[in-house]
Amino acid sequence: MNQTNNVSVWGLTGGIASGKSTVAKVFQDLGLAVIDADKIAKELTEKGGRAYPFLIQKFGTADREELKKLIFSDPKAKKQLEELMHPFIQEESARKIVQLNTRCVIYEAALLVETKRYQELSGLIVVTCSPEIQSQRLLKRDQIDLKLAQSIIHSQSTDSEKIEVADYIINNSGSLDDLKAQVKNIFEKITTQ
Repeated sequence: MNQTNNVSVWGLTGGIASGKSTVAKVFQDLGLAVIDADKIAKELTEKGGRAYPFLIQKFGTADREELKKLIFSDPKAKKQLEELMHPFIQEESARKIVQLNTRCVIYEAALLVETKRYQELSGLIVVTCSPEIQSQRLLKRDQIDLKLAQSIIHSQSTDSEKIEVADYIINNSGSLDDLKAQVKNIFEKITTQ
């Protein structure tokens, strides 16, 4: 996917509630196109979406909240859901990238390291923050209990695993101005390559 239509595709990942979407928005404000894998997944799982009938057949539901509870309590279900969804997401992502008329794209996705998809991209940008901040953001954003929040966080690869394969690292534990400065610095590097 990295040289689809001569487009440089940079992966953007990080743990849940690390601030990937905020970083993606800053990249977008700087003029880069952003493809959001989670948004694509949402479209695919809605009624009429390509994955919807397969989810109903396999899990009896396509409701994202129901699926979230299921996969974070059952590792086997999580693996089955990923095996079902990832080909659909990859295909739709590649289609969207081809349609863009741009040299550089940010591809925002949570599981780029876990699925080894980062290896197909031009490079990888990892967003990190302290586990305490991550938990607080997740509890506030998703209105879930601490047990589910910790289960979700622990089901993902650690920041150190992501950092090990990262080309650039953004620490999102500070202020928004600090975050914007880090993103601008990376933007200048990846758009001049």
